[in-house]
Amino acid sequence: MYILHVFFVVIGAIAYIPDVIRIGPAAFAMVAVMYIGVAITIFVGKLLKIELEQIIIGSQAAKGGPSTAVAVAMARNWPEMVPVGILTGLLGYAIGTYLGFAVAFLVKAIVF
Repeated sequence: MYILHVFFVVIGAIAYIPDVIRIGPAAFAMVAVMYIGVAITIFVGKLLKIELEQIIIGSQAAKGGPSTAVAVAMARNWPEMVPVGILTGLLGYAIGTYLGFAVAFLVKAIVF
């Protein structure tokens, strides 16, 4: 844990403060929108009576990818959720990549 904190200090030490101040609100807004989306997903999942373990692993796969979903599943002693985390994370990568390209081309077409 100590080395992880040293890593963050070193990364932060080279940051240009005016850029951090300029970009900070947008980065905060992006993270807030992501976590609001996760909260809505969990709420809808509970309304649809989906198991909490599946919601948690799917949510983690959406935020951190398959590797973090597997880590959460193993830490919570849910070995049956490991394939769910891997598949959900990979599906998110596949869909997100193509949606990202589509948005980039759309923005390029609108702006230029």
